Amino acid sequence: MRAHAGQRLSAGLDDATVDRLACSHPDLPAAIEAAAEEYARLYPDLGGLLDLDEHAQIAALQAGLVNFYADDCTTPTSPSPPVGRGWSA
Repeated sequence: MRAHAGQRLSAGLDDATVDRLACSHPDLPAAIEAAAEEYARLYPDLGGLLDLDEHAQIAALQAGLVNFYADDCTTPTSPSPPVGRGWSA
């Protein structure tokens, strides 16, 4: 996923940081693997979206959503369904 095309808004964590965090968070390697598997599963259908710069991805995903806050009061994120322990979609 790190090698994906498009300009990013954030750099993410480097390998050394991930390795250090994995020592104290034993579920982290499995979560990273699950994310990579999900990315590979979604790419055939969403490749056009995923190939965009991150800012363009966010704009495309938020198109049509009503936002009641001023632009300078929002965080540029992509809406997604809740997943993981304790969530039901």
